[in-house]
Amino acid sequence: MKHVYSVLVLLLVLAAVPGFSAELTALQKTDAAAPGPSGSGGVDSRVSLEATDGDAKATARLAGNSLSREQYFRYALTVSAPFDSKKQDHVDIGTLSGLTAGTSVTADVSWRIRPPQSGADEVAIKKVCEEGVPELIKDFKWEVVSVYTAKTCTQGFMTVEEISATIARMNAALEKCKAAPVDPTTGEALPECKALHDYPEKAEATPSMPLLVRVAYDKVDRASLHALHDFWMLNGAVTYNERKFNYVLPSDPTTALKQQRSGAGVTASATYVADTWLTTFGYSHEKSYESGAGTQICSPIGTTGSLSCGDATLGAPDKTATELGFVEARAAFTHRHELIFAIAPRVEYDFKASDWAVRFPFYFVANSAGQLTAGVALGYTHKKDDFGASVFISKPFQFFD
Repeated sequence: MKHVYSVLVLLLVLAAVPGFSAELTALQKTDAAAPGPSGSGGVDSRVSLEATDGDAKATARLAGNSLSREQYFRYALTVSAPFDSKKQDHVDIGTLSGLTAGTSVTADVSWRIRPPQSGADEVAIKKVCEEGVPELIKDFKWEVVSVYTAKTCTQGFMTVEEISATIARMNAALEKCKAAPVDPTTGEALPECKALHDYPEKAEATPSMPLLVRVAYDKVDRASLHALHDFWMLNGAVTYNERKFNYVLPSDPTTALKQQRSGAGVTASATYVADTWLTTFGYSHEKSYESGAGTQICSPIGTTGSLSCGDATLGAPDKTATELGFVEARAAFTHRHELIFAIAPRVEYDFKASDWAVRFPFYFVANSAGQLTAGVALGYTHKKDDFGASVFISKPFQFFD
């Protein structure tokens, strides 16, 4: 257990480091910007907190990806643990998986294959920059500006910070050409200076650049999403879990006992990604432990006549196998290209127990940048007839969570 908590602390620290955050699209649809000619990748981190009925847990997720025109490979490590290690662990609301209780470590991979962007898609994306750059950088064309940014024509370029940095690099090159416009060995004009010869001596942003850059960002975003939707992903995951139990035996109901049990599971799923929504179909084989009926145990405190009471279950935990099928969807809803709310409903069915559950997270609280970072999750399990709700806060909503 101590090793699991150490991993959680490490991920929490990494997730708080700005350098571990990947660029996201306006709809938080993919984990990286549209791919360029060569392979690329990145690392994304996420911390989320969820609380319900006095219980709270933290989840840290560190994910990386390898991205190219033809394929996309994603890998992640997720650690979840309760804040109060002294309390008995409880299964999350709206799920039949016993591996959500206590402390869990999950390693997962996703693999996507899609056709390269069509010529029409590439032309549409490039056209946005060709038409938009002169409105952002006065009297300069994209064919020259593109030399001074590593972002290519993606959402990463269409930010005030990147355009300002690009202008600075262009001005440095212009100053260099003023000082030494020719190659001293050949006496010919430097290729870089030839390209800048017909442009102003100083690059500067247009007065309306801070406003127009958002419009250009949305145009690139829509063109990129058109090229990136309608594909399938294959996913696999393995989970290790440790869970604490407090219980009493029917033969000695006044003596509280404690036990820690471990479980594991393997999951396979397939995900279909559309433009602003996705659907995942999956199956999990899990072995975990299940607690008995809940009760409250009270013990006398010395000779004071007072009692110390705590929650426990009747009977030792039983080992159980779960054959779980599930369907999960994620959808983002926008108005005038701004993300308004998002949902991530999930339905599970246990084929061995003939039981089902549903969980419905609803993202609707946005930060100052308009990104959805918090919301409410509703859950229901059929056989226990158990309904619950929790609140959560995390990094901005994205499709691949």
